[in-house]
Amino acid sequence: MKALIYFNPSLLWLMVGLRGREKIQRPLSRLQRKGIRFINASVQRIDFDDRIVHTSGGSEPFDYLVIALGASTFPEKIPGFSEAACNPILCREQSDRSASEHAGFVTLKIR
Repeated sequence: MKALIYFNPSLLWLMVGLRGREKIQRPLSRLQRKGIRFINASVQRIDFDDRIVHTSGGSEPFDYLVIALGASTFPEKIPGFSEAACNPILCREQSDRSASEHAGFVTLKIR
């Protein structure tokens, strides 16, 4: 499975059916064009003097280091959320439906 990044401000357009999922996502591999390597691992220790980050996947030297903590959601903890909400990123079965189809909203196309 290809690692993707979603442009979160565009989720609104996805929910109301004005954009498709392919229009708001990009493969993380595109970062390599800019000389950026994406490593998905847990950080165990950072050696700032020698500029090495020690991760669950090994040790990596760095010039610049960005640590993105990410986000975890727990829709099952909110009563009724899974049944009534539309989250096209988390709910694959909802991903091809607009919010208007799922939650009964009226979608207006603005010209």
